[in-house]
Amino acid sequence: MSKLSKSMKNILLLCALVFLGYTNVKSQCTDLFISEYVEGWNNNKALELYNPTNASINMSGYSLNRYSNGGTTPSSVNLGGYIGAHSAYVVVIDKTDPSLTGQDTSAWEDLILKADTFLCPDYTVSSAMYFNGNDAVTLEKGGAIIDIFGKVGEDPGSSWTDVYPYTDAQGEYWTKDQTLIRKRTVEQGITANPSYFNPTSEWDSLPANAFDSLGYHTCDCYTGSAKVKDVKVIYNDNAYFFPNPSLIGKKISVKVTSVIQYVEIYTQTGEMVYRKWNDNNRGEMQLELNGISSSVYFVRVYLITSIQLLRNYQSIKPINKKNKKAR
Repeated sequence: MSKLSKSMKNILLLCALVFLGYTNVKSQCTDLFISEYVEGWNNNKALELYNPTNASINMSGYSLNRYSNGGTTPSSVNLGGYIGAHSAYVVVIDKTDPSLTGQDTSAWEDLILKADTFLCPDYTVSSAMYFNGNDAVTLEKGGAIIDIFGKVGEDPGSSWTDVYPYTDAQGEYWTKDQTLIRKRTVEQGITANPSYFNPTSEWDSLPANAFDSLGYHTCDCYTGSAKVKDVKVIYNDNAYFFPNPSLIGKKISVKVTSVIQYVEIYTQTGEMVYRKWNDNNRGEMQLELNGISSSVYFVRVYLITSIQLLRNYQSIKPINKKNKKAR
């Protein structure tokens, strides 16, 4: 083997990702599903719904339903309004008065700013948004279940976990004090009550009170440009990478003319292998690319277009790493 071919083993080539405007809906991408679950401290509670279709959906006739502590009779709240094609819709518990205390403590401002609607201000009228880690939640359409979070009729204790039988008898807490994001490969909701609820099979975990990803969702149902609120994608004539190609384990600089929110790196087959959130108010970042193989990769750079820089919940996040809360 030549010296040149040996050295190529450790070389990465980065290409700015160019998106096509073409969209296509797969056979499973036919109705709304729950794309993010926020069960944070106090009243930091939210659900994100995602529309995987090519058309806007009228949410009249849809409802959210909470089955408390293993119960089989839900508390429900009706939805309304429209959710755009390949768009996310954020529902936040209606606790927004900063002067309130105790059970009525306000949700954090960061979360309130993410809301498309607020529901369930009065627990005695509807407690659908008062889930606390051990409650199943369903999304229903005309009374028929189109997605389930958890297992209806099962009380897992404090939380569902990552070890069979996925109750709090063993394993790490996954549904209490966590933000969970539906994996991009999920294209439809769970319509039948599962025998067991293993949250790791369809969800990625973030720490408690992580709200930055609310308002957009990455899903394989969508093959066009990213749908992101207050963020735009820049292309290869706007982004500068140095050095490029680069050696594995070496830092790579990314420079643009606007403030960067975060950077994602994808394989040639479309798998996201790296994401880094920006921790400064500048258009420059350094990527530390350890743990990925030598290859050609595509890079998405997301810019802040709103006045306020979004709060970062962590610096470097390999896409498969789980941030879990120990009991």
